[in-house]
Amino acid sequence: RDIGISLVIWANHNLRASIKAMQRVTSRIYNDQSLKQVEDTIVPVREIFRIQGASELQEAEKRYLPSSGKVFNGIILAAGQGDLGELTEDVSKCMLKVQGTPILARQINELNKMGIKDICVVRGFKKEKIKMTNISVIDNDSFNSTKALFSLKLAMDKIVGNTIISYGDILYRSYVLHDLMNSTEDITIMVDADIYRPGEDKDLIIADKKYEETLIQDSAFLLEMGSELPEDRVNGEFIGLLKVSEEGAEKVKEAINVLLKEPDFSSMDLTALFNYLLKENSVAVKYIKGSWLDIDTVVDLQKAGDLYA
Repeated sequence: RDIGISLVIWANHNLRASIKAMQRVTSRIYNDQSLKQVEDTIVPVREIFRIQGASELQEAEKRYLPSSGKVFNGIILAAGQGDLGELTEDVSKCMLKVQGTPILARQINELNKMGIKDICVVRGFKKEKIKMTNISVIDNDSFNSTKALFSLKLAMDKIVGNTIISYGDILYRSYVLHDLMNSTEDITIMVDADIYRPGEDKDLIIADKKYEETLIQDSAFLLEMGSELPEDRVNGEFIGLLKVSEEGAEKVKEAINVLLKEPDFSSMDLTALFNYLLKENSVAVKYIKGSWLDIDTVVDLQKAGDLYA
């Protein structure tokens, strides 16, 4: 600029950069023998068509977005304060930041990427600090004395056909939500076949089939859920993410209405809901191995950045 040059052409740097990126991704796929670790680091197919300005965009979205042709909505249960010391003294756990972005915002972004725009957040502790413009909110002002099932009961009107329900303190890779949305069962839960912190309170599950690499199209089915199950029978951990169909939504609401009559309803978690549903209904299990985090400790928060590395 100082000597009067108005245009500089960087002739091959983008090409060279793209080759390096392709080498890195290809190497990761080759070493992992899987696409799961790279999916969140590359653009979705629709971005290719957007750049092209191609008319095939809508057709591509029909093929690649599991929400295409269906009306999905989301419910995020984020009323609790969490117990991470000073970090959650003045903000709820769902608003803690991972690489500069709140956990809740990351969840909303994952839902948005799958075409889910109708999202309700059940908030409680420091509710005034949850002010995102692209959500609706329901307040659980009894958050100190209630658990997740009580929060879900407050959002019962939002449990309709094709509803994703999530705990507010989890993070997961995009493929996890994609796989869940593709389930054709009425009620489906996501389960991690790897239990990475044995001995702590968890939503452990026993299913009719254990995790296998080939168990892709066929679902396993839940037999029991609880924090204390025989170790030799446990097949994994419920990660706090589920989907219901239109029929499944009615079954869940009926179950909540029955459990609502129990004197200890306010202290019930979703475990009680699933175990009640199993009396007359099937609950499908979709397995993953890793690729998510439940933010319970400061160490978890530190590890969370690895999901987006």
